[in-house]
Amino acid sequence: MARAITQMKDLPPEAVPVAERIHLLGFGWRYFPEHPLADVSRRVQVRDVEALAPPVQVSRYAQAMKNGDKFPPAILTQDQYLVDGATRTEAARRLKGTAFHAFVLDVNMEGSGEAMERQLKILGGSFNNTHGRGMSIANVERLVDAVSEDDDSYRDIARKLHIPESTVATVMLARKTRKLAEKLGVELNGTLTASHLKLFGGKIQKYTQPVWGAFLQLVQDAHMSLPQTVEVSKGIEAAADEPERMKILSDTRVSYEPVIRTGISQAPSRSAKLRQTLGYTLNAENLDLMVELDPAKAAEHSRVLDEVIERLNKVRAAQTRLDFARLDDGSRRTVRR
Repeated sequence: MARAITQMKDLPPEAVPVAERIHLLGFGWRYFPEHPLADVSRRVQVRDVEALAPPVQVSRYAQAMKNGDKFPPAILTQDQYLVDGATRTEAARRLKGTAFHAFVLDVNMEGSGEAMERQLKILGGSFNNTHGRGMSIANVERLVDAVSEDDDSYRDIARKLHIPESTVATVMLARKTRKLAEKLGVELNGTLTASHLKLFGGKIQKYTQPVWGAFLQLVQDAHMSLPQTVEVSKGIEAAADEPERMKILSDTRVSYEPVIRTGISQAPSRSAKLRQTLGYTLNAENLDLMVELDPAKAAEHSRVLDEVIERLNKVRAAQTRLDFARLDDGSRRTVRR
């Protein structure tokens, strides 16, 4: 095996960006222009097993290598675990090669502990997401779940793995939702979407645990869509205290009772939506807090109140007419009997 290179200035151009990223994650390295081909079965698990060195991609790489194309070096730990470069390694092997240029890190995989294994996965994940075949969304999500901790910065994890910050936030917030749901005894049945789980993860600090748990259970039981869930959350967050929030959840559960009972998802009726919207006003203890204090907005506030009162009076009149019609129809049926 050729002598190792340890200085950035001595590296070939295709190896420099790799060395820079290795350095950013805190690893030391040695570069070998000719390193024995790695055993791809000994690797830091970043990709799903079924996506490892697919034959079609290996053939493409092998042909490109045969044509003289330059490829980034592989990355191995000191005890020869492959961190990045499985497809390149197999392509070189297909060409009957015995060596491929590689960086050897200054750490071992075996006995390294969880923190070091996490850093190695971050390193491998960052390269897998920026060259060759990108990982599938499901693979990326599993990787984020494996390398992140609840107090990590979304931006920091996204930067290290070279993926969108929104993807990291979705995975980490969903994990927080699952953990708290388990703690509160809310059994998730798999019907909530990733967006639902992300939303609830972001609400953990906003609600008390009884409100959070009751809300999560309601959304699952009632098969609420994400827009419906967001609408209910607005009412909860506008409420003054926990009893008022629990009352809103109780009233909403009643309005979704047909869906909860039958399991057939459907949008709540407009009348149910109206009761839900008015629930905040009905449950408010201090109506003075609903007065507009800004003089510039007072006239508009009064206009809206007047229009709402006028419309509610018309709704009330229509409800009264319907109720009397039902009574009359009931009386006629009784007489016929």
